[in-house]
Amino acid sequence: NSYALGIPNHEVRTALYEVVLPSFVALNEHKVQSAHINMIEHMQAGRVEEMMATLKALVADVPFSNKKLSEMGVEERYRFIIMTLFRALGIRVSAEYAMIGGAIDLVIYGLRFTYVLELKLEQPGGALNKAEKQMREKHYADPFAAEGRTVISLAVSLEATGKGVLGWRRVD
Repeated sequence: NSYALGIPNHEVRTALYEVVLPSFVALNEHKVQSAHINMIEHMQAGRVEEMMATLKALVADVPFSNKKLSEMGVEERYRFIIMTLFRALGIRVSAEYAMIGGAIDLVIYGLRFTYVLELKLEQPGGALNKAEKQMREKHYADPFAAEGRTVISLAVSLEATGKGVLGWRRVD
């Protein structure tokens, strides 16, 4: 009872960029195309800070009042939003990537880099510390080490009431 949807041609991809994605993130077409170009360029070049800043700006514009989103838990909403943004940009992404040690929140595949993201809601004691510890203990980067791309692991802190990405830290 599940479906895998792809982008079959240029016309559908163009419609995604010009109609669906701007509606989803409440930006005009030119801002989305700029964000699209920036996101892909930063991701493919391994410019983590710039990529995450672009992602933070896109996530900040998503209305959390969307009915489908409001039925999800806050962390699940963020995962869905980030996954949808990357997929709409034509970037391959896996959510809840299952492995022996657990499930990785998001794996984003670029040409030269694979990004492994662990999302945590901000809490006392620090979400970044908790995410980083989990990534290290469960060896989240290990399944991707032999793929020929550089693996970049990121702990990501999220605002608990749905106001956006608070911060991130590279986990080496």
